[in-house]
Amino acid sequence: MAEKNLFIALCERLRWWLWFDAPRQRLIAVHGGLTPDDVREIAGYYRFARNLHNDGIDELIESLSLAANQDFPTLEARAKQLAGIIDGHHTQHTTRFRLMSGTTKLFWFVRPEGWTPCDRLARAGLGTGGQGPIDQMTRFYRRLDEIDLVEHAAALDHFIADHGLPSLSGTRVLDVLLMMLGDTPSLGERRELAMAFANSLPDALQQSLISLGEQLAEAADGGLGIKVST
Repeated sequence: MAEKNLFIALCERLRWWLWFDAPRQRLIAVHGGLTPDDVREIAGYYRFARNLHNDGIDELIESLSLAANQDFPTLEARAKQLAGIIDGHHTQHTTRFRLMSGTTKLFWFVRPEGWTPCDRLARAGLGTGGQGPIDQMTRFYRRLDEIDLVEHAAALDHFIADHGLPSLSGTRVLDVLLMMLGDTPSLGERRELAMAFANSLPDALQQSLISLGEQLAEAADGGLGIKVST
């Protein structure tokens, strides 16, 4: 299993979910939605704090909450909605860089179903290119629509649930896979850490993870048949 990229992605996703995402999601639920402290914590752990303007956090939260109340048929359409928020934050607060990746990550905490963040490594793994942050983001989500990422992620969610694992989010597992493919020099280190993590789990959880990995072995390098590069 150590050679299967999707298994490594599952291990990484479970580790990150236990360490940060699950506790933060619970706190957000207790808070009744994102708070400025939630945003700062997410920005710190997801490494986009430098482009976060403190005076604009409340406005950003409100914009994301309003966006989450609207439905869109495609990831690209959602991305275009978020592009308006990103540009507005950049224009109003004269930030050095647009909060592109950070906004897509924050939105996952507001409305995680059927959504996945966009960042440099994931875009590299997908090979979508683009000129400037907004164009790069749009091309990324357009390509995810073309390869039916949401449908593949939903199937992965069912596999995960069938093996008694926590709700890791199929979209985020595939996000980790894309980041791995976009950062091949670190793949060996990721593989070593993932296997050490798997071997440190309680027996029942470890067996569930291995069983899931074995069931997905044929699709391991392509994410349930997803073509992850052009």
